[in-house]
Amino acid sequence: MCKKSLISVIFITFVISFRVAYGQDSLKVDSLLDIIEEKCIEYHNDIDTVFWSSFEEFKTIDLLWQTGEIPRSQFEEIFLDKGREPALRWHIAEFLKDAPDILTQVLSDGTDNIKVRQRAAERLLGTQDPIAKDALFNVTQEPSLWFWAMRSLSYSKDKRIISSALDSLQSPSIKTKRAAIAFLRNVGDASALPPLLSLYGDAKTKKLNAKITKDRIDWESVQGAVIIALGHLNDERALNVLIEEAKSDNFTLAMEAVEALGNLGSTAAIPTLVDIMTQEEEINPFLRIESAEALVKIEDKSVLDEIQTAKDIIHNFRVKYEVESDFLEVKMQEAYDKLSAQ
Repeated sequence: MCKKSLISVIFITFVISFRVAYGQDSLKVDSLLDIIEEKCIEYHNDIDTVFWSSFEEFKTIDLLWQTGEIPRSQFEEIFLDKGREPALRWHIAEFLKDAPDILTQVLSDGTDNIKVRQRAAERLLGTQDPIAKDALFNVTQEPSLWFWAMRSLSYSKDKRIISSALDSLQSPSIKTKRAAIAFLRNVGDASALPPLLSLYGDAKTKKLNAKITKDRIDWESVQGAVIIALGHLNDERALNVLIEEAKSDNFTLAMEAVEALGNLGSTAAIPTLVDIMTQEEEINPFLRIESAEALVKIEDKSVLDEIQTAKDIIHNFRVKYEVESDFLEVKMQEAYDKLSAQ
């Protein structure tokens, strides 16, 4: 039996079993939605609980949606209806990614349920619809919508959010700082570089002076978030910080810095990446792999011999420590092949 036929049989079997279970001759989407809505009431609109308790109903609706048996207008009507249960509307938004007008209408209604409005903002992630982007920008002034609107606009690369994100770097909340860093990374504008470098230095100092482990972990996470962001700003002024961190003894930060160097794409990073990848001193082999993958992004075939050398080093490491898996060697070979093919 061909794959397509097998999938059809599975789908038909599922539908038949569902019909039997509910004593219906034909699936009625309205009845499925009624079942879900009853569970919304039962579980007080707890979004996760409603989803898992209604998993089979949602799965069936999704299958019917994919086969074109449900018109989008049916979902639009439910999502716009403030009389329907919020958890149901929240989940229905899954089917409205391509309906920015509907999502924008709900987002802009200050009287609507806040979780549903947050969901509307989330589903507008990366939108290029000008009306939707304006609506998102307007609600960045609402604290309960700030994160979702800023995140969606950051993937739209809307530079209007830069000012708010920069202000949020000063927040006492580590979570807010990291969110703001991510937004600036997504927008990718070089104007964010000086404030990010300043925050990096501040986080480094505070980590060193931290008295408790949680604070050290928090400030290191800020450092790491900044390092990743620096690789997306297309500004070589970030090189010194990234090269310094790539050579550090902190494996996590070194990995993030090496990845950032690859994303930055500057040939000035090549000597550092080659040194890390081929050094004789034993280091975590994944750092060698990350360095090779960064070199592939920079697209300089002159380092092919060095990648081969690094592969030999990893092979010797594997033999020395009797590592059965050849995963690391395969990854290094993949890097070599990718660069060769460029």
